[in-house]
Amino acid sequence: MQIEIRDMNIPMRIGILPEERLGPQMVVIDAKVAFRPSSEEDRLSSVVDTRQVRSRLLKVASASHYDLQETFVRAACVELLNMDGRVESVEVSLSKPSAYQDCVVSVSEILFSRRK
Repeated sequence: MQIEIRDMNIPMRIGILPEERLGPQMVVIDAKVAFRPSSEEDRLSSVVDTRQVRSRLLKVASASHYDLQETFVRAACVELLNMDGRVESVEVSLSKPSAYQDCVVSVSEILFSRRK
């Protein structure tokens, strides 16, 4: 099973440029969380809760100012990977749509398995 959160638009304090340090800027976060359901029952307790995935992303995004997109992406991946023992892999990407006028640059990281 996999949960996908796409196009999560939030204000975030991120960047190394002086103007990026003045306040939050809009970013777009995408995340994929693959997990093993604990059963085939039609119960929330048998799957990873999408609300928890979203709230964990928001928690990491608001934790501090990040100089680098890579630092946030890694922190978000680790948070999601460790949120539930059934999570098998995660992928998180972050883009800053207003960084360039002619393109959008995203930074992604995929963590395939939990460290034992």
